Amino acid sequence: MATTLARRTDELLEWTRNRDVQRLTKEILALQREAGGQVVEAMVQMGQRMRQIQSTLGHGQWLSWIQTAVPFSPRTITNAMRLSEWAQAEPRELARLRHLGPAKLYLLAPLAPERRRRITGRVPVVIPGHEKPKTIEVMTVIDLTKVIGSLAARPSPPKPIGKLVQGLRHRIAGVDAIADELVRRKDEVDEAQATELLDALQTVLDELHAAFDA
Repeated sequence: MATTLARRTDELLEWTRNRDVQRLTKEILALQREAGGQVVEAMVQMGQRMRQIQSTLGHGQWLSWIQTAVPFSPRTITNAMRLSEWAQAEPRELARLRHLGPAKLYLLAPLAPERRRRITGRVPVVIPGHEKPKTIEVMTVIDLTKVIGSLAARPSPPKPIGKLVQGLRHRIAGVDAIADELVRRKDEVDEAQATELLDALQTVLDELHAAFDA
């Protein structure tokens, strides 16, 4: 069985021994990366301008603009705006991935950063229904959709409770340090900001009291 599989793999990858095919393949991938990166940059730039327009117009006029001003579907506009938000929040990550092209980035944009990193690293990823894992560079859009779906179907295991408690204690220490700074500069904080801050802290305390005093 193992010998048969090894022979089949050798037959499938026989093209890798052809230098001309290897060279042309590299050129194809380079052209694809260049074109994909240019389209992504254009979509990011359009998305930034779309967000500016959306912030200017009321809801009804925004919908009217979508329907009458540009040749894009609402989904394309949403994707472009989401890419521009990603570029603003994490410019280095998007710059690293822009060569993948817009279709793949549209799928990656809604994911939490840790999930994106699991898919976009250099280690090949197992694709449901495929024998050989692939890196994201050579996945099809359908492949990537399957991978993302499989991650959603397998939630990450919960952290050990000790790490959760320790993590919260570290965060409380950080909040305490910030609180000291706010107390020193309390005259710079207006009443609305102070009320909002105290309400947020009280909500967290109420939830903890309700859980542990029950």
